[in-house]
Amino acid sequence: MRKQIPIYLGSMGPRNIRLTGEIADGWLPGLYSPEREDATNRYLDEGLAKAGRAPEEVPIANIIEVERHDDIEAARDELRPLLASYIGPTGEGLVNAYFESACAMGWEAEAHKIRELYTAGHKKDAAAAVPVALLDETALLGPLPAIVDRLAAWKESRVDTLILLTRDVEIIEAAANAL
Repeated sequence: MRKQIPIYLGSMGPRNIRLTGEIADGWLPGLYSPEREDATNRYLDEGLAKAGRAPEEVPIANIIEVERHDDIEAARDELRPLLASYIGPTGEGLVNAYFESACAMGWEAEAHKIRELYTAGHKKDAAAAVPVALLDETALLGPLPAIVDRLAAWKESRVDTLILLTRDVEIIEAAANAL
């Protein structure tokens, strides 16, 4: 019987991520790329340092979109509208943490284009503006062998747990064997 249930915070934005590093038992990031994790983890590390904690004290559990398709472009096209709906919205007093994260991770020009199109009501064009690199780095896309190959980058990252958004048992089993 465990004595404590770990509390993971789903947080985005510098202040919330710092707070996660200070007080949480784990972190659920909103937008994460193994290739650009320094941009996101710097706030976590600041919170850890403030609290005198080591990185291994706050495991990272990333929820990741999975689109299995024989055609990689078709898989990307399935996910584009979702990411556009995350990055695009803006409004009076609204702080869009997905937009801010995309900018911090190096996709500033693309995020502004997505936002411009999305807020003008051109949601299909906003989706088309989601860059390939953002899709490929933050999701698992394409045929099964490509998905399995992509897991190597996640294995080398600071992410401790991948939460796959899929019901495809073959992907789940392949991921378990690869990691």
